[in-house]
This record gives sequence, C-alpha cells and structure tokens, in this order.
Amino acid sequence: MFIEFQLLDLPGMPLQLIKNEVEKWSERYGIPYTSKTVKYTYRVCFDQEKLYTFFATTWNNKFEYQLVDRRW
Repeated sequence: MFIEFQLLDLPGMPLQLIKNEVEKWSERYGIPYTSKTVKYTYRVCFDQEKLYTFFATTWNNKFEYQLVDRRW
C-alpha cells in the first residue's frame, strides 16, 4: 500500500514542492515515512496501515493524491 502523487499534471517543480509538504506533515505529526519517485509519480509509504487513514484525515494541501493498494 502507498500514497501516490501524480507529477505530470502539475506546473513548475512539483516534485520538490510535494516532498517539502510531505516532510512538513511528517514533522508536524512525528510520523516517519519512506518515499521514492517512480516515473512520473512520487510515492509515500508508512510502516503501519492505520497511518494511511491518519494521513487522509490530516492532509490539508492543494496536492491531490491517491491511495494505491497492491496487496492482492
């Protein structure tokens, strides 16, 4: 499972802007994460599944994301 931000549709330097916002969110709530860039997406992963719900309820930003579940 991971959170995915699409980078193609955003103007300017979206990757760095999104990274900065995710980092601020992480520091604010004290939640560690891992991330990587795959083609034109930026992916964020957490150690615990419940943190995805927490992210969804606390992410208040202009950058939209989707939750991807590939456990099947």
